[in-house]
Amino acid sequence: GYYRKMVDLLEATPSKANEPLLESAYFYLGTALMEQKDYQDASGYFKAALRLRRDASDTHYALAVSLRELGADEGYRESLENTLLFDPKMPEANYDLGQVLVEEGDLASAAEHFRTSVDAAPGVDKPADALNKLGPFEKRLAAAQRLAGSDPDKALVEARIAVALDPQSLEAALVMAKAHEDSGDKTKAADSYKRALEIDEQNATAKDGLKRVTDGD
Repeated sequence: GYYRKMVDLLEATPSKANEPLLESAYFYLGTALMEQKDYQDASGYFKAALRLRRDASDTHYALAVSLRELGADEGYRESLENTLLFDPKMPEANYDLGQVLVEEGDLASAAEHFRTSVDAAPGVDKPADALNKLGPFEKRLAAAQRLAGSDPDKALVEARIAVALDPQSLEAALVMAKAHEDSGDKTKAADSYKRALEIDEQNATAKDGLKRVTDGD
């Protein structure tokens, strides 16, 4: 009731100066409605808040949760992506989008989002458990190595999952870098070779690979 009165008062006296207050009132009213499981009305207030402040990652995420509860799968996914556009490391949004990607069959991207969630919220079980289900690491790395010569695209999928499972594995980083290189993406290959050099700054394979993909840039 308090937030409804605030919204009514601020909507009755519109001004540029009042917009931050109105945006906050919309958000908190939406949050209160969401706690009461009135997801339809909550989503309307979250959308109203976002019209006043598009970069509010917390509001995008609250809208995502409301849309998920309403069964609006497309809007849910879009709102998760918008959340991560403005807060790329938010653990909750990364975990949720990872689950969506698992359902879509994009296991490599899912693993990377789970890894981001794990790193941003250490000690939280759900993202760690979701990531571990995509392992074990040894199996993914072996598959990436086996496929490297014959199918670089599939090798890349396996390597990305392996790197997400163990970001400190030099071997996995090098396999991923070479797979990116073989797939023709020199930018991502360079990033992956740099990742390998962060693990071992003297690694000759990584140095040679980085030089190879950046020559002429």
